[in-house]
Amino acid sequence: MSCTGKPLGMAIQHADAITRKEAYDSIKKKYLDPLLSRGRSEVSEISCDTTEFLKLMNTLKNKAKPNGGIRIYFAAYQLTGSAYNDDFVPKDMEDMLTLVFAPTDTHGTDISDIGEFYIIDQVSGGKGVLLKDKTVASGWVRNYQDNKLPVLTKRLGRSDTKSLWYNVDDFSEFIAEIECQINTGIKISVIKISMAAFNTNETMLAKLPGSTDSIFVGSQLTLLFSPIEQIISGEEVLLEMSAERTPKTVIEIDPSDYDTGIPIPPAGSGGSSLP
Repeated sequence: MSCTGKPLGMAIQHADAITRKEAYDSIKKKYLDPLLSRGRSEVSEISCDTTEFLKLMNTLKNKAKPNGGIRIYFAAYQLTGSAYNDDFVPKDMEDMLTLVFAPTDTHGTDISDIGEFYIIDQVSGGKGVLLKDKTVASGWVRNYQDNKLPVLTKRLGRSDTKSLWYNVDDFSEFIAEIECQINTGIKISVIKISMAAFNTNETMLAKLPGSTDSIFVGSQLTLLFSPIEQIISGEEVLLEMSAERTPKTVIEIDPSDYDTGIPIPPAGSGGSSLP
């Protein structure tokens, strides 16, 4: 049972999460690493302080329209010579994967950004930042779509994921569960966002307003959200998402399961403000 007493449609078993992470690390990352200069290795995860993560997610939730949601674009840092842009790029991480967040509205199966774009600023320690200059967001998204997406698409045989869309109600359950656990006295150190890939033959419902179509998402890029309860001697301990803390089944929170984390493409149409 969850802390809030509600079923968590976003939760998957830890074993399934490991399989998705391994699919990214062993396959997709293998194709992305050679794109980076100086022998660097592509990003596998992004960590965010729990308080800062909740601030950002609540902002996105409140900005999204009632029937809208949250879009997360895959992006890649780039240095442009502009101080505003370059100050957000961590040292030695130009051209590496990152994420851009956008609250959305929906009109039928069209998903429309409302025009505000946010990042998790790794330079400042993981704070959520509203980008005052949209060209930063568009430049980073274009860098991913022009230089990384074609490599992933060629290997996949169809377009890989440009962004993921999350129904605002379903994502709100995830936020409420973390807040509920914290209010019971459980210390959640960080939220870890991991790069992952759907299982080879996986399908899901593209549960957009006006559509219940099933879509094939096999092997496409996705994300895993993992609340890390504590870190002991460098070893991460995942949050056990149960009110009574028994049975001790460790799970990860994953908005790509069920009808959330819908990959675009193949789902959705129109409305993208980036790049």
